[in-house]
Amino acid sequence: MSKRSMGMCTTYPSEVRILKNYGYEFYEADFSVVRDMDDTAFEELLAVSKECGVRCDGMNCFADPSMRLLQCSYEELDEYLEKNLVRPKQLGAKYVVIGSGGARRIPEGMSYEEATEKFTTMLKRYGKIAERYDVDIILEPLFKKACNFINTFEEGLAICKAVEHPRVGLLMDFFHSYQENEPFSVMEKAGDYLKHIHFSALDRRIPNPSDVEEVKRLIQALDAIDYTGRVLLEGDVQADFEAEVRDFSLLFPLFG
Repeated sequence: MSKRSMGMCTTYPSEVRILKNYGYEFYEADFSVVRDMDDTAFEELLAVSKECGVRCDGMNCFADPSMRLLQCSYEELDEYLEKNLVRPKQLGAKYVVIGSGGARRIPEGMSYEEATEKFTTMLKRYGKIAERYDVDIILEPLFKKACNFINTFEEGLAICKAVEHPRVGLLMDFFHSYQENEPFSVMEKAGDYLKHIHFSALDRRIPNPSDVEEVKRLIQALDAIDYTGRVLLEGDVQADFEAEVRDFSLLFPLFG
């Protein structure tokens, strides 16, 4: 097994069982799906996670597209987080990712400076709330096609430094940075703010052994900063979930 903890995006018990079969250690669930599960479905997810020993380390898709983070009041934002961190905590989640490109878009008439100030203040408040739940809030930079705000790792890092809270950090998604022509070496500036990695082939597929040279180049960027944390596979399944996560697991030895 890799010296790095290897995981995959999923929220389905049947897929968590598959991850166990191929040596994955954790999964990242969809925040909104878990939030909206009925009690029976949530209890099944809890039970399967415990049975398989595959951890739910975190959650993504923090906010629905219809939720406009930059237009909500701070009180509404606080309430949303307080209300919806209960289930992640029950699952043992250690972090929540704020990608949510549709929800965090800068609305018409708001300047980038105004958006940055509002978002920074929101994250400062979220840091205090997250501390009580013992989770990290992780900001995900998204390429311009996905959002008009925080498109590069460097932009995300600047906001995290302005927030300056130990519970607020960011992730490197190789796909998004590649689309923005951002060198992966930018991670060298992050220090403790870098909390997580999203990994895929640079065309967003799940890598397989035929992609070995590309995967090696991405791993070199992690080796350059001696990164030994979580690596989450967040690629688009082309046809067969089990076959594709199995094929990627054959590359685990390359990770260390």
